[in-house]
Amino acid sequence: GEQIEIFHAHGLEPTKEELDCPATLHSVTAALVIPERYPEFANEMLINAVKYHTMGRENMNLAEKIIYLADYIDETRTYDDCVALRNEFFAAEPEKMSKKEQIDHLNRVILHSFEITIADLTKRGKVISSCTVKAKNSIIAELKNS
Repeated sequence: GEQIEIFHAHGLEPTKEELDCPATLHSVTAALVIPERYPEFANEMLINAVKYHTMGRENMNLAEKIIYLADYIDETRTYDDCVALRNEFFAAEPEKMSKKEQIDHLNRVILHSFEITIADLTKRGKVISSCTVKAKNSIIAELKNS
């Protein structure tokens, strides 16, 4: 489909894992087209935030974490898990927290999102992106060291 055509137009072939995780393909292809369609936004931080907004990655920076979680808990998402995670995030009133508390809270909610995603994919017999597994482990380590 269109996502595969974008890979090919950029001289790339999607990996087997990318093909096995079709719900994340659009994040990779969106990152590929930013430089040509939106050159004013073609910086590494933004491109990576877009590329990893569906699956996360190891050692995510703050922008990547915010874009990832914002996409997951967007108010237009009505899936029970999205609603529950959105409520979990905002019920803690992050605007009243110190910077460190905000980062820890963000990390805990993101960790919970990875747990939900992995459990759901496992239950449905779907492939789990290695980026998501590495991201989850990275957030666990970050929380232990905070």
